[in-house]
Amino acid sequence: MPYPTWALLSLLPLISSPTQEKPSQEKTVRANVVLLLDDKSASFVTPFATAADPKSGEIYIADQEGNAVFVFAENGREKAKLAVPAPMGVTLDRSGQIYVLNTKGEIAIYDFQGRKIGDLVPTGLPQDAAKPQPLQIMMGDKDDLFIADGANQAVLMLDSKGKFQRAFGTIGTKAKGPRFKGLKSFCVGRNKVYVIDGNTSQVSVFSRTSGDLLFSFGESGGSHLQLAVPVSITVD
Repeated sequence: MPYPTWALLSLLPLISSPTQEKPSQEKTVRANVVLLLDDKSASFVTPFATAADPKSGEIYIADQEGNAVFVFAENGREKAKLAVPAPMGVTLDRSGQIYVLNTKGEIAIYDFQGRKIGDLVPTGLPQDAAKPQPLQIMMGDKDDLFIADGANQAVLMLDSKGKFQRAFGTIGTKAKGPRFKGLKSFCVGRNKVYVIDGNTSQVSVFSRTSGDLLFSFGESGGSHLQLAVPVSITVD
């Protein structure tokens, strides 16, 4: 079976199963699935990040050079195209508000109709921490916003107003603890936060509630159980 010209991977609250009408058709029921979209699905320029609304099943795709966030129904039908400058990350809170990270490291908040309603600026970080440089954003199930911070080489957890709660990884010049050398990506599980360090090819697992490092796994290499520059991670 040939793969599409390009594919976007995202854990969604859907699962696909063939109908009896035509082999090429699909219907959806609630579960987890990987969504594949080919280059004819929409007028993408550089699709960069995805998010899904667990309530509606809608899929959001940030197109960085296309200056837009596309919205798809759970069956893959395009529903809307929101004009957003240079998006590189997108996530949603429980009320349906859309948080968009742009290439300048700014986080803007939009309503479900695509109208900008505000900005989110991280506050309350330790005084010796660097000014955050967001690289990736993800909303937790309690509307806590998680940010991969390239400047501090850590994942930050903020409340819904942007106030700093804790870090996964060590931030600031005075604090002691594990420090990432090449923060690449992260994902948030029910009780844990998983962070990839591209330089060491290692995955660090933190307690979501305390921020403590629980364990790490992986090492650089091409043999069994070794990783060669991992760049993305997700959990079921």
